[in-house]
Amino acid sequence: MLKQVKQQLDENIDHGCAPIGHCPFKITCATYGYTVVGKGTTRPLWHQVSREAEIYRVFSRVQGSAVPVFLGKLDLDKFYFVHGAGETRHMLLMAWGDESYSLDSSPLPSSVAIIIIISISISINYCGRHSATKSPDSFSSLPSPPSNESPLSATTGLMLRPWLRQCPRATRSLACPQCRPPIRIRALDALHTHTALPSSSLSRPIRSLQTSAPESQDRIPLRKQLKQDAKAVKARKRQTRENEEASRGKWELTVGIEIHAQLNTESKLFSRAPTSSTDLPNSNVALFDLAYPGAQPEFQIATLLPALRAAIALNCDVQPVSKFDRKHYFYQDQPAGYQITQYYEPFARNGYVDLFRHDGIAPEDGDSVRIGIKQVQMEQDTAKSQEYPPSLQLLDFNRVSHPLVEIITMPQIHSPATAAACVRKIQAILQSCNAVTTGMELGGLRADVNVSIRQRGDAAGTHHYGGIGGLGQRTEIKNLSSFKSVEDAIIAEKNRQIAVLESGGVVAGETRGWTIGSTETRRLRGKEGEVDYRYMPDPDLPPLYIGEDLVSELRQTLPTSSDALLELLAGPEYQLPIEDAKPLIELEDGARLEYYQEVVDLLRELQQDQDPQAQKSLARVAGNWVLHEVGGLLTKAELVWDAQRVPAPTLAALLDQLQRKRITGPTARRVLAMVFEGDSRAIPQLLEEENLILLPLSREEYVALAEAAIDQNPAMVEQIREKKQLGKLGWFVGQMMRMGEKGRVEAQKADAILRELILEGRR
Repeated sequence: MLKQVKQQLDENIDHGCAPIGHCPFKITCATYGYTVVGKGTTRPLWHQVSREAEIYRVFSRVQGSAVPVFLGKLDLDKFYFVHGAGETRHMLLMAWGDESYSLDSSPLPSSVAIIIIISISISINYCGRHSATKSPDSFSSLPSPPSNESPLSATTGLMLRPWLRQCPRATRSLACPQCRPPIRIRALDALHTHTALPSSSLSRPIRSLQTSAPESQDRIPLRKQLKQDAKAVKARKRQTRENEEASRGKWELTVGIEIHAQLNTESKLFSRAPTSSTDLPNSNVALFDLAYPGAQPEFQIATLLPALRAAIALNCDVQPVSKFDRKHYFYQDQPAGYQITQYYEPFARNGYVDLFRHDGIAPEDGDSVRIGIKQVQMEQDTAKSQEYPPSLQLLDFNRVSHPLVEIITMPQIHSPATAAACVRKIQAILQSCNAVTTGMELGGLRADVNVSIRQRGDAAGTHHYGGIGGLGQRTEIKNLSSFKSVEDAIIAEKNRQIAVLESGGVVAGETRGWTIGSTETRRLRGKEGEVDYRYMPDPDLPPLYIGEDLVSELRQTLPTSSDALLELLAGPEYQLPIEDAKPLIELEDGARLEYYQEVVDLLRELQQDQDPQAQKSLARVAGNWVLHEVGGLLTKAELVWDAQRVPAPTLAALLDQLQRKRITGPTARRVLAMVFEGDSRAIPQLLEEENLILLPLSREEYVALAEAAIDQNPAMVEQIREKKQLGKLGWFVGQMMRMGEKGRVEAQKADAILRELILEGRR
């Protein structure tokens, strides 16, 4: 693509202005491209016109900010941080003259996540004070254009109008080279995606691309563009679902998962070195971690406890005897040349995890599905590699021998959504039993997925995995670091295998990789390149014996499972909806759930003299206020959870006053905000001193307010009566609350009066 454009340029074709060879600035590319780059990795630059809306949003986020702009060659060996771009991590590359750039020959800087490449020619109209002989050295040999020729200008489909300092006598928007400001250019203020070029336009004359061309009359406003993008996304998702439903009846997907999680321990697995991840690199390293000759592994008994908690929480059978094996391979992050694991005799087997509809499983899996766990084994982690392109790699051995637990599921998953739900559920279980410190969001948990496809109704496949036979050839996708990556990678690999099989090909057994944002998996190595790990028993470590009394003791100390808590909260005692019960369990590691239960207990004590029927709703009222009202104040103030901001007795007293109709809902929210900001007065005292206690209106006062609201809006009254648009009654309730004395109009009584006057025709 670039060569085609460059060939046109080198021919000095007359495009209606001066030949390009007569201008000191050349077009090097008449299109744009972008790439999403993982840290320290290299990705090729692709021309993807279908993603112009995404690029538009990228530039919209940095509009009005300073972005790094590179004129000419870009030194890919350096890190670039410019004020305003350090957070958004975008940069712009402009090229001219005989300079060129290449992204596929050098690693990209790890500080840049998204690179937008726009190559344009720069319009030149000398101002009279500068000439070609006074321009920078790199252009001094080029002749200046004749004075009677209009400046050459061309750009890409994304029209860029940077704010450049102009010479006093310049007649165009861009000045001569000496008048051009330094590397920082402001404000991408005129980006238009509707002019994006199709790839076929590369063969057209470049004169059709003009920076000075008038704006198109059909320019789409940003808000409308975003709405259209959202509709397009929904349409693609709908089409994807329809395609999946069409293929689901013909092809069967089978998925198995391997999860690696860092255990919550103070010491490493085979040395006494600490496991802190915040200390300086290579500061927590023992001789064994570096594989010094003669250093022996010392199994740390304390590391077994979180592993046992994980296995018990996953309903596994803990084995009385387990052994350690050496898995041999040579790589820089493993100084010993082997990894100690439990491949043949793990410490736990035959577990399971139950997934329900509220966990996010696929609809075709019904209300619940049970996924078997083949085994749970302990193993040591490797060193942490940090790459500094082009050739520097640093190793932090603090992570070597950090205890890991590997959880291997049975190949019993048949949906990408269920696979993601399984990983999410296992992470929640590990965190609830304090077996791990962090999850996928901080790199403490990683997943590998094994994917196979076979056609329904055909003879059973010849492959066996995890004791289950009749499966198709599997491929393994390594190192997935988010729940969405798990789902997206499985979808991409499933579609790839189906395409291979439908075209008459054969799926190869291989290891593949996945890049966030991609639509395809990539091949890492094939079956013929699989490593022979030469497993052997570790001669320096004795068998591990685990007594039943230890397992029983740990089983009794485990917290209630999330499924049991959810069943409790959604049951008759609390009657919470699932969408409220799940956040209470998951937020702040259960701290908000404890706060909520304390509020409910105190509120029930305060409401003992009230109607027993009314008391049944107390738990739901408290749940709404704990989650949405108190939580909303914390979110607005950007604060972490702190139960002392609104003590449980204070919230219970406030809700008691609300339930007794002594205050209205808006008044209760006002008082809650006062307490949140530090008002320490008792609720009864605060209500009295602030004159917030509700003085009930009489029936006559309610009727007067309702009639006033009705008289002001007769047309809406007719719509309610004739079209039965009862939802508009709420609008009249709001009008009555605004017209009445603040805090005295009760919504329920106002609604009853309105229904009486409007629907029953008593007016």
